[in-house]
Amino acid sequence: MATPSLTRFAWLSIGAAVNGTVERVELQQGDRVTSGQTLIRIVCDDLKARLAQRVAERQATAAYYRKLVNGARKEEREIAQHELSLTEARLTEAQARYNRSAALTQTNSVSVSVRDVDDRDAHMAAAQRDVARSKVALLLAGTREEELAEAKARDAAAGRAVEDAKAELDKCEVKSPVSGIVLRKNVSEGELISIYYPKPLMVVSEVQGYRVRAEVDEYDVAYVRVGQS
Repeated sequence: MATPSLTRFAWLSIGAAVNGTVERVELQQGDRVTSGQTLIRIVCDDLKARLAQRVAERQATAAYYRKLVNGARKEEREIAQHELSLTEARLTEAQARYNRSAALTQTNSVSVSVRDVDDRDAHMAAAQRDVARSKVALLLAGTREEELAEAKARDAAAGRAVEDAKAELDKCEVKSPVSGIVLRKNVSEGELISIYYPKPLMVVSEVQGYRVRAEVDEYDVAYVRVGQS
């Protein structure tokens, strides 16, 4: 039987997907690597800052959406109800004062101008009572459906922005797509890399899945079996 030979030697040239400076090279030539293991770390302070900003924006939109879902607090409803009671009491007082001045005007006990002032105060008290009623009704009604939908959409968009920022930051870690051995290391720490002038940063060779071609004499074919050493 002839000596077998490899017909496939799998190796991959691995590059970067972002511009930056090499912060750290995790593996050297000849080191073994597993699929998904980080090979090179790239300095990406701007992307880290962007992610932090996106996270803060997401927290704000999520908090606002929860606020709309929860509606007014119990204390807010109680305050509004107390304000309504206060305006109703003021209205009752203002109407009573106007009724007195209107009656006294008939006997010329008070001037018409006093009656007019009391009439104005009664109308103002009634308007304030109506505003307080509307405020109570608004708090009891809760958030409108379209406001909830808008806040939910903004929160979802902020969430997607966070995921996009995370995906960009993940590119700062160059990882091996396969398990194997590092054949070549083409970069050093502190070196500037650019996606506009791409080059292989590392070359990794797989160590599994080789295919072998071998010539077998006719006399030996009958002795070859599947699974044979």
